[in-house]
Amino acid sequence: MCRSAWGAGAVEEAQPPSVCVSEPYLCAFLSSDGDVTEGTTLEDFLNKHGPFPVEEHIAAGIIRSVSSAILFLHCREVVHGSLDFTSVVLDKYFNAKTIVTPTVHRVRREKAGTRAKVDDVFHVGLLLYRLLTGHKAKFDENGELMGGPSPYMRLCEKGMKLVEFMLTTSLRFPPTIGRVRYSEWLEECEENPPVFVLFPN
Repeated sequence: MCRSAWGAGAVEEAQPPSVCVSEPYLCAFLSSDGDVTEGTTLEDFLNKHGPFPVEEHIAAGIIRSVSSAILFLHCREVVHGSLDFTSVVLDKYFNAKTIVTPTVHRVRREKAGTRAKVDDVFHVGLLLYRLLTGHKAKFDENGELMGGPSPYMRLCEKGMKLVEFMLTTSLRFPPTIGRVRYSEWLEECEENPPVFVLFPN
């Protein structure tokens, strides 16, 4: 979402908090000379993966990392403002880093700041929807989610409920990134990692 959508004077340009540099597991920053952290973007990964759901624990791990990065910014009254599938970089172990440009947006007005934070959460929801369904979310002219996942495809119910929460744009009961990061589903996936059994030939 562009700055004008938040209203004039709602946010101001600001440099990313310098402490982010010491927390590389949360944020990776795109420098002015175009350098970027090594890995593949989430967009490229999903294009190669095809229109199929990503394994639940992998999806949860990616969203846990992204939501941690956004929470780090929101706690400092800073919003990302341009989160999309090219903003997330994965290494070969599916560890995710969120790219933040050198100029981010610092919240100035309370209501507009809430709107901007909700927009960040909404875009995290778009990431998770595609990870769990294999397809990008589409909306009608009223902003309602169209189509939805195939009824023949088994999806993570708790993950989809979290998607529904994040795609809520209400300012009366705004979804917060903290509730996403510490949601029951993400906590369960973190506490109960998958077990892989290797059988001899």
